[in-house]
Amino acid sequence: LALWAQPSTLSITLAGQSMIRSDFRVHLPNAVATISPLLRGDVIFTNFEAAVIEKGQSRRDGRFLSPPEALDALKALGFNLLALSDNHSFDLKVPGVQNTLREVKSRDLAHAGIGNTMQEAAAPGYLQTPKGTVALVAMASGLIAEGGSATATRPGVNELRIEAGGKLNESTTLFPAEPGNEPNLVDKQRILQSIREARQHADIVIVYEHNHVFFNRPFAALLNEELPERLAPADWLKKWTHEEIDAGADIVVMHGM
Repeated sequence: LALWAQPSTLSITLAGQSMIRSDFRVHLPNAVATISPLLRGDVIFTNFEAAVIEKGQSRRDGRFLSPPEALDALKALGFNLLALSDNHSFDLKVPGVQNTLREVKSRDLAHAGIGNTMQEAAAPGYLQTPKGTVALVAMASGLIAEGGSATATRPGVNELRIEAGGKLNESTTLFPAEPGNEPNLVDKQRILQSIREARQHADIVIVYEHNHVFFNRPFAALLNEELPERLAPADWLKKWTHEEIDAGADIVVMHGM
């Protein structure tokens, strides 16, 4: 009788957001030794919530800006899969997007969520491991700066626009409770197609969404007033997540800050 080896288990660690603005190893020399034992697995994922700023560039245009060495710090911790789509991806406008893409590529960090075009921003990123291929599709919804969404010719974020009653709910104004939120059809179809594509080329598909649209209230009110709605997903989000899974997602990850 032939004895078939059992397939190796692929382990995945999903971390919170990495809102770092420096190479923390400089002022926290023990950080890697302290944190890295907690980050074990074949896949170690985070959302890099910042834009890379290069030497000589002005910080005037951005709030969450990190030097390239911040990516070295993440890599030293073991991170090998990064979502780059969030409301701070465009903090340094187009140069920040281009800086970030160049620096993650130079470090061979698998990534998704921003790009030089919408096609590139929406495309799955792939991480090859000895135990299988992992795909990442990443997007952001709500609080995306004007001009921050990628287009056919402009670098930016893979944005999922959310609509309420025919108007964009960018989580900055109060909307009537009805009709509720729903994803923009064009964005929805693009993202679902990316998930289907990832399903064809990967053993595991992770879908990431950086979301600020919860209900009909501005995000700042939900957060600052500690409203209970912030602790549970809205109906539109539940429905959307099921559609992502039906398209081929194995894991759906979400942050919202």
